[in-house]
Amino acid sequence: MGPAPAIAYSLMRLRQMDPQALVAFFPSDHHFANEEAFITHIDFAFAQAKAHPRRVILLGIEPEAPEEAYGWIEPGSPLLSEAGNLISEVSRFGKNRPGGSPPP
Repeated sequence: MGPAPAIAYSLMRLRQMDPQALVAFFPSDHHFANEEAFITHIDFAFAQAKAHPRRVILLGIEPEAPEEAYGWIEPGSPLLSEAGNLISEVSRFGKNRPGGSPPP
């Protein structure tokens, strides 16, 4: 089931408290060595969420190696590129096959 029930509950409670709130979830155990770059991307994502309140903003990174336990996000059409940050539509989500590679 993963983090979905906790996220759904949190979102329902937050909506009651502040329907205009911006929310970020980081259900991951990744380590980012370049904390400054990570924070820059987070700030950019929040700025875009404020500018486009009807959009859901996802952050993704290129994996260093295939990983069976995680799925993947296939970017779609680019929406905005600014200072090294790129925002794209999401073409599709997928679950990795054994060996960690996405389907063709």
